[in-house]
Amino acid sequence: MTMNKFLANVATGAIFLTLLTPLVVASSMFFPFITGKAFFFRTMVEVAFTAWLVLAWRNPDYRPRRGLILWSFLTLVVAATLATVFSADVTKSIWSNFERMEGLITYLHLFGYFLVLAGLFQTKQIWHRFFATSVGVSAAVSFYALTQFLGWAEIHQSGVRLDATLGNATYLAVFLLFNIFLAAFLWFQTETTKSGKWFYGVSIILNIFVLYNTATRGSILGLLAGVGAVALLTALVKRGRARQIGLGLLLGLALLAGGFWLARDSQIIQSSPVLSRFAGISLDDTTTQSRFLIWQMALKGVAERPILGWGPDNFQLVFSRHYDPQMCRQEPWFDRAHNVFVDWLVTTGVVGFLAYLALFVTGAYLLIRLALAHRSDSNNGLIILVGLLAAYGVNNLFVFDNLVSYLLFVATLAYIHFLTSEAKPVIISHEFGRTSIKIAAGVTIIAVLAVFYLTVIQPARTSATLIKAISPIDASVPADQQTVYRAETFDRVLALSPTGRVEAREQLLQATLQIVGSDASDQNKQAIVNFAGTEIIKSVEQNEYDARPPYLAGRFLGALGDYNNATQLLIEALRRSPGKQMIMFDLANVYFQTERSTEGATLIQDAYELDLTCPDSAVNYAMVKLSTGDRATARQILLDSFGTTSIDHERLKTFYQQQGVEPL
Repeated sequence: MTMNKFLANVATGAIFLTLLTPLVVASSMFFPFITGKAFFFRTMVEVAFTAWLVLAWRNPDYRPRRGLILWSFLTLVVAATLATVFSADVTKSIWSNFERMEGLITYLHLFGYFLVLAGLFQTKQIWHRFFATSVGVSAAVSFYALTQFLGWAEIHQSGVRLDATLGNATYLAVFLLFNIFLAAFLWFQTETTKSGKWFYGVSIILNIFVLYNTATRGSILGLLAGVGAVALLTALVKRGRARQIGLGLLLGLALLAGGFWLARDSQIIQSSPVLSRFAGISLDDTTTQSRFLIWQMALKGVAERPILGWGPDNFQLVFSRHYDPQMCRQEPWFDRAHNVFVDWLVTTGVVGFLAYLALFVTGAYLLIRLALAHRSDSNNGLIILVGLLAAYGVNNLFVFDNLVSYLLFVATLAYIHFLTSEAKPVIISHEFGRTSIKIAAGVTIIAVLAVFYLTVIQPARTSATLIKAISPIDASVPADQQTVYRAETFDRVLALSPTGRVEAREQLLQATLQIVGSDASDQNKQAIVNFAGTEIIKSVEQNEYDARPPYLAGRFLGALGDYNNATQLLIEALRRSPGKQMIMFDLANVYFQTERSTEGATLIQDAYELDLTCPDSAVNYAMVKLSTGDRATARQILLDSFGTTSIDHERLKTFYQQQGVEPL
């Protein structure tokens, strides 16, 4: 075997192995459904990239060819890099965190993935094998999801929405969305055998069934939009019977949508966990309202940093800075806009947003142009790929992305690039001498090993060590020994890698509060309190916009009775996120604890007046009025917010019991 053949085989094998990423679950790591996949994908990409780059140095034929998609992707990566350089939180933009595992590091890996695919896979045969492997993996994932549906396996995140090895119904849904269209694409390939068509047909049915039972509205709407795009293009591009099928499919989709809307209040729809989620979509729906509020907040952030944005993975800064009090009924912290296009606009500015949008536009344009040039049955697959882009684009209007969907999107783009750039020259045609190749190969291997250490080894060790730091310890171990062990373990976690460091500090706060309530010695308690306090302040100082670190630090110190510092931190949190009622409640509580009741009562009133419909604000304000004996005002507050004074609110019940106040 020649060296070139060996390098090509190594790169090809690693690239095919990336398709196993959806199956990876690292139970020994923090966020096991996220981190394990990311570390596996990065490892395979780094192996493939190393082998391919050395191969490309040796043989120009393996270098990517020029094309619109390559330039669009390169522009996006450059925009993300510049956005990181000028980021409001550079560390977060580079390394992300364990919950997301994105950031510039992942974007660079995805671009490397694209380059390898674009340079290495040079025949339709290997591309079809690649996509067939992905469909096979999706079938395996769907079979596992079926065991969840049948009650044989546990659903990880909710009671009814299937999530399989993705750990999140939304992530599973978009993964299946890609593979439904890829299976349909492969079904129409001329070399597909009869047994192959059966396999793809069954996988489509299976994946649609599981996708439906994820109850992910964005992906299901994406599927319908993708099918609609295929039908429309078929009607426009095809002739004869195929055109009639396209028109019939469009009519069928319209009738389906109209029928569903007319029957949305029927028993059969309202009794379905999936269909009822669609029937509930309206401008009055809480989720819909929250999405519009988030997007409005996002646009305010864009207005402040329009060119390059706030930096990758920094949406939470905009969420804090432009928080809308009407969000009080939603989860308190959002780090994504629940719209991928808006996320790119916020984090990489107009430059990055246009580059990201260009990936869809150029991809669809190139496919449609190619389909128009081949009006025979051979263009069926091209039309389906346009449908895939439409489906993914619509899906991205309602959710946020993850590594698995990024992987398949990049692979699809690389295939479109392959189809439309065969006649174009490679980006660098120069042939290098043996000495230059040897030097380049050595530098490449050393550089990738360093990258592997920084982006895989150290973050993986951090994630695994963090799990050890927060795992329960045998009760027979003395409290002081437990305290020392936790402090030492957290110290190792924080020293290993920037990835997940903020999350580790938050976990340290929780562990410290547990230790304070244990039988450990005062000396050891104080030592870990000091350690935790020092670390959380580092998170506070990491950027000047995120309200979460000072808020958590303030709550932590307040729980320890350090009200002076707690007050200052909570005031800082409120400065970073004006109008966030949750912060106002905790600051008011500190005021009540320090005989500043008037200031506390005023703060509670201010929180209530920000949004009169906020349940927690109404309850807190009613309790303040009850404390002063003003039962009439308290009654009116509850009536205005709930329509009754008999509400099932745990905090109000506790207040009645502790204060000996007669319920309203």
